[in-house]
Amino acid sequence: MEWCDILVSLRGNNPLSAYLAEKAQNLGKKIILILDDDLIEYNSFDHPYINKLAKESLLRVLNVAEIMITTSRYLGDKYKKNYGVNYALLDTILDPEEIDPPKAPSDRIKIVYAAGSEHCVFFNEIVKPSLSKLSEWYADRISLTFIGTHVDVGNVSFPVEYVKTMPFVEYQKYMRKTRFDIGLAPLSDTELCRSKYYNKYIEYTKHGICGIYSNLLPFNIVVKDGVNGVLSENKTDKWTNAISKLIDNELLRQQCVDKAVHQLEADFSLKTVAGKLKSQISYIDTFKAVSKRVYFMRQMYLFLAFCEARRRFLNKFMNKKLL
Repeated sequence: MEWCDILVSLRGNNPLSAYLAEKAQNLGKKIILILDDDLIEYNSFDHPYINKLAKESLLRVLNVAEIMITTSRYLGDKYKKNYGVNYALLDTILDPEEIDPPKAPSDRIKIVYAAGSEHCVFFNEIVKPSLSKLSEWYADRISLTFIGTHVDVGNVSFPVEYVKTMPFVEYQKYMRKTRFDIGLAPLSDTELCRSKYYNKYIEYTKHGICGIYSNLLPFNIVVKDGVNGVLSENKTDKWTNAISKLIDNELLRQQCVDKAVHQLEADFSLKTVAGKLKSQISYIDTFKAVSKRVYFMRQMYLFLAFCEARRRFLNKFMNKKLL
């Protein structure tokens, strides 16, 4: 740890992170905490004691952190209010090569829902009841693919496919190859969800997919309804109308994708993201730590030098008096 000027603690919810952060502070380092979820309110460990230890560790890191880097303004405001830590916002960095080129129109409109199995409840409550109507209206025009989760859609007339969770690189290749048209992203209005990042917007957009998102945090921070995606209230009839609108309006789908892709290229490049971070943490590339141990030694050397100079002066003064 002697060599570093700034210690970056990722999540900080374990005893080792807390120990290192406190040690770094004692050595005169600056501590930056990176946090992407509300890990004080929500921990996913099975044992209550481990959850308690994780929370206590994170609080110790927060106590010594100079600043917190987070992807969520909501989470940043909450932690600043509750724990007195300042925060800086960080966006995902995208390489231009990650953004897929425009896709050619196809005969059947491909709809996708990509999510972990724990998010099934959102889909089941909000979107699933609309599928019977969509089946009645668009049986020969649409298909629906579930990635990473399995939802029993009942008797619908359009094709339904289930794709298992796959490693990230394979997933990117699959999405680039399959080229979906509409992506679904329902979300519940919970404290945990409000503290999250709009990853799904970035994910759908870079693959040329026009997304439909719950009109809630974090999506309504970045999505403008009808401009770079579609926002829907969490009611089945609203989701039915939103999906229907995008099925019927190819021009709107393409315009939303074009606007969203332009936003990714402008706001999520390395240059833009790094520039924003630098503007929020001005010392991030210039701060030089002087450890308290080194500082103490320097002070000791100065004190000894002063004593030696004083001794010499007094000796010289006394010699003159004796003469």
